[in-house]
Amino acid sequence: MKRKRRSILTMALLTALASILLATAAAGAGFTDVPADSYYAPSVLWALDNGVTTGTSDTTFSPENTCTRGQVVTFLWRVSGCPEPAAAACPFRDVAPGSYYEKAVLWAVEQGITNGTSATEFSPDALCTSAHILTFLWRALGKPEPGVNGTLPLKDPEAYYVQPWIWAANNDMFRDMDNFDIEAACSRAMTVTWLYRADRGWDPVVLQRQIVLDEGAVCGVYYAGGSGGAGDRGSILKLLRERGVTDAFPFLEEIPDDNVVLTAGGQDLFLIVPLSADASVTVNRWIVDESSGYTGAAGEILSRNDSGQPVLLCCNVSDIMPDTVVTVTNPVSEGAGCVIFNPCLSLKNGRVSIRTIEELGAYTSFGKFCDLTPYPADEALAAPDGIRFEPDASMAPFAGGLKAVWNAVPGADEYIVKYFAQFPSDRGWTLIEYENPDGTEASYFCQAFWKIRLDVAAASERGLGPVTSVVLTEDELYPILMGREKP
Repeated sequence: MKRKRRSILTMALLTALASILLATAAAGAGFTDVPADSYYAPSVLWALDNGVTTGTSDTTFSPENTCTRGQVVTFLWRVSGCPEPAAAACPFRDVAPGSYYEKAVLWAVEQGITNGTSATEFSPDALCTSAHILTFLWRALGKPEPGVNGTLPLKDPEAYYVQPWIWAANNDMFRDMDNFDIEAACSRAMTVTWLYRADRGWDPVVLQRQIVLDEGAVCGVYYAGGSGGAGDRGSILKLLRERGVTDAFPFLEEIPDDNVVLTAGGQDLFLIVPLSADASVTVNRWIVDESSGYTGAAGEILSRNDSGQPVLLCCNVSDIMPDTVVTVTNPVSEGAGCVIFNPCLSLKNGRVSIRTIEELGAYTSFGKFCDLTPYPADEALAAPDGIRFEPDASMAPFAGGLKAVWNAVPGADEYIVKYFAQFPSDRGWTLIEYENPDGTEASYFCQAFWKIRLDVAAASERGLGPVTSVVLTEDELYPILMGREKP
């Protein structure tokens, strides 16, 4: 819809308290015919709060009543902010001056949402089918691309409502509507539900939510590989099509620009899939303080939605210096909690890291996320042939430079080596220095060592992530770094 008010696609309509409000929607509204657990209860509450419609009495909403043409265009007009029509007079003799739907009818005709049933009649009291109302809504939204046609039972592939129907199905508009018939009369319950779901924005069918639910997780994370230099939505989607990712996640074909988040220097693609369609998903810039042991804090918000929408994130995934942090919060009624994490890959095997901020010392995250990424067998992650280590003369006059050379992956144009050191008194690995070289070599300075681990990755158009982790002991390091055997 062409919106000038509080925007029909605003994401602030629902917050993390949505589930609590929805559970008491019917009671709060006082409607005896709106069960709290019905699919349309949240829609009725939304319609009342936003002035879209009222009840048919103080205690009833009449959810099964069929909507008329005059009612539907009025609902659309109100949710669009009640804009003034350009016409000063109404050409339809059956639209009474001053009637509640007069301005709505004029506006709808001017916007191309519908026409009159003749040059002089609008038929405001005529009953609407689902086909009518979905078509009105689709036109009001600017005729969005319908995407793929799944398995809809199309009686007439040339019918005027085919594209609106496909669009609605791809955006999960029919969720919980049993025995739906596109040509049947459309109820008030369905009408306000479609308006509500459209107002929340993109609301795709996400089959992977079942996996997240089975895992008892707050959200799922899919690693889609390196960005291959893609820096915009179109280029990224082209890459994901070539990799077959859009086959596994069809909704990506329609992902809005606002849900594609790219950071400066972002090299790796992650898809964040929340469990609940009412979850809040926020991506912040992650600011790291190198002077205090690489502790981090959330910075500016890069993306936020409160409608459980998946987010495609292209970011820098360094385990030590990530540049984003993701917060996903499900409604209380979902029972899966909240999780805060830095999207990154394990330095051990290149898989999605399962560390959360809670594990790093904070206490606001009380859930977990699950990895949706399919991986090859572990043996595919073994150290490749062709990697070698040698002293690095470019570090002169300092001693202890180390060079890792790896030419094992055809077509790769960038190599990443992460250098960690472990000393006898340490229990874990400590980052000494990190580089992201443009060529096939990385150099590091080391004076004291016990053992080191180098994690080697290739970033290329093939989307290769970290594929090996090599540990060298002191006995192996000494001759490389010092040029002689250990005494």
